[in-house]
Amino acid sequence: MNTGLDIERILDIWFEDGPHTIAERVVDDALRAVGRTEQQRGWRSIIRVPARPMRFAAYMALVLALVLGAAVVAAIVGGRVFVPPPATTATPPPSSPVASAALRPSATPVVRASKPPRPADATLLLMGKPMTAGQSYTTLSFEPAFTIAGVDGWQIPLPAPGAGRVEGPGHAYFFGRQPSGDPYLIPALAVIRPSQVITEGGSSTQQAPTDLLAWLQARRDLSLGTPFQVRIGGLTGTAVEGTVRKGAATNSVGAINMICSSDNTTCGWTNGEEVGVGPVERFRFVVLDVRGQTILLLASDDARAWNTDLPTLERLMRSVTFPSPTG
Repeated sequence: MNTGLDIERILDIWFEDGPHTIAERVVDDALRAVGRTEQQRGWRSIIRVPARPMRFAAYMALVLALVLGAAVVAAIVGGRVFVPPPATTATPPPSSPVASAALRPSATPVVRASKPPRPADATLLLMGKPMTAGQSYTTLSFEPAFTIAGVDGWQIPLPAPGAGRVEGPGHAYFFGRQPSGDPYLIPALAVIRPSQVITEGGSSTQQAPTDLLAWLQARRDLSLGTPFQVRIGGLTGTAVEGTVRKGAATNSVGAINMICSSDNTTCGWTNGEEVGVGPVERFRFVVLDVRGQTILLLASDDARAWNTDLPTLERLMRSVTFPSPTG
């Protein structure tokens, strides 16, 4: 057990210098431990820019627990214990007419037009609800408001999942039935207030030209006939019929997107709210001037069914009427 050291001399040195000095190896060990220890930001820094959301949430939970604990302790010391009252909802007596009305769901919810006034003598046509022959209809929000005579089964369809809207302040699309597939090879009528146009091949978009008919005639991907005049709801418009020229460039679904309304914020070659035509379709464009605004009607159908469906399409187009906003 002897080490050859004078223990009494070592103890004397320690008792004399121990309270004021520390061995260098202890300092070195302490510095190494500090270097390996993760440093933590001050409270202000953590609250302002939390380095770890979970740690911040734990601090907040701790503070909340301390506050609630202090409240409970204070209540107990004061001779009472706080218990949150149960949540209650005021309910009128069962015999009350108000209570009965509140508990009874409305059988016929009222849907109001987003931009009144709508024509007073027309039925509001909601998406997915087929029209009935002999009734006059109007859309929810197209401006300027118009009416259209009903044809059995025709409708503003429900949009497909992920597809664009089929009715808005600047466009309304009517179909002979709920469409499926793409392109829609069924009779259709579009009413649109043009805002932008798409150049051939989808290379760019531009503001809608003043002379929309001349712009359509200048396109090399369309094969159009001679323009002719038509009567649309008391107005005189200019119409032109045609098909897609053979070999014309189309988008990924085989369509040529051409015209967009102001409702379409992503007007483009491959989107879903544009007015367009397809290689297997026949179509008729009608350009109208409605109180200084250009309105475009587009009737389209499978080219093989065009002659059969044209009388219905013409009847629909002729019935489109833009009543005076003052009545």
